[in-house]
Amino acid sequence: MLTYEVCIDWNCADWAGVHDFTGEYDNISAYVKPGFPKITGNAKRDDFVYPARSCELQLENSSGIFFNNNEGSPLHNLIRPWLPVRVRAILNDTPYPRFYGYINRLRYYPIKDKQTAYLYATDGSDLLAKTIVVQDLDDKIIKTDGEAVDDILTAGGWAATRRVIDLDGGDIVNFPDTFAYTKS
Repeated sequence: MLTYEVCIDWNCADWAGVHDFTGEYDNISAYVKPGFPKITGNAKRDDFVYPARSCELQLENSSGIFFNNNEGSPLHNLIRPWLPVRVRAILNDTPYPRFYGYINRLRYYPIKDKQTAYLYATDGSDLLAKTIVVQDLDDKIIKTDGEAVDDILTAGGWAATRRVIDLDGGDIVNFPDTFAYTKS
């Protein structure tokens, strides 16, 4: 039987770092309402369109565990955007990755007949689209295509543990120095 495991790293200190989904409340699968998770954004290779993937979660919240202002919740002051979300399909005790991204939006319905928490997460492609990456055209460095792509992902905040890039292959080209734009 196919089931889903949904985890959020509530104690994440660095969204671009290594994430640990082993906390006591990290596995929220029991709270996920039927029909969820809804994962969208599959690539349309024929059109060369690769939209950011998204994951919608509707969580049963009658206990108030997902209300951030609930001082009795073990998640009090931990619920916030940019926390890592991992969804895996479990079939015959074997986990298959389905989604890995970050909380983008939170919405709560405290009305007695709803009592639902709604979480919307997007993947690293959305993260890159929202990051300003700058290339210094006056400071060029000789590197492979893979190294140039690796620099762009690093500047955009994409965790090194979440990518596999051939750094040795490709032609060696004079690529501009790449970094993330930050205000002074």
